[in-house]
Amino acid sequence: MLGQRQPALILKTRPSFLENGDIETTGKTTGKAEALLDFISKHKDATIPQMAVALCMTEDGVNYHLRNLRTAKRLKRTGGRKLGHWNVLK
Repeated sequence: MLGQRQPALILKTRPSFLENGDIETTGKTTGKAEALLDFISKHKDATIPQMAVALCMTEDGVNYHLRNLRTAKRLKRTGGRKLGHWNVLK
């Protein structure tokens, strides 16, 4: 029929690089990640919104770098969401 769009292609299989579920990291950190580590080392009880404002990043950007730093074993969260604090490991 004229004027109708074709449905998008839906992949039903996972890409080969996601087969085992592992994501390899290089262990290198970017300038923003280093700035985040520096901020956390000075403010161990900072929240993600506070980090985002202080570093002029979005909360999603902070979460992205926190996840990568945790995967690289450079950062650890001790305690709960409200009373916990961050530990810089290396």
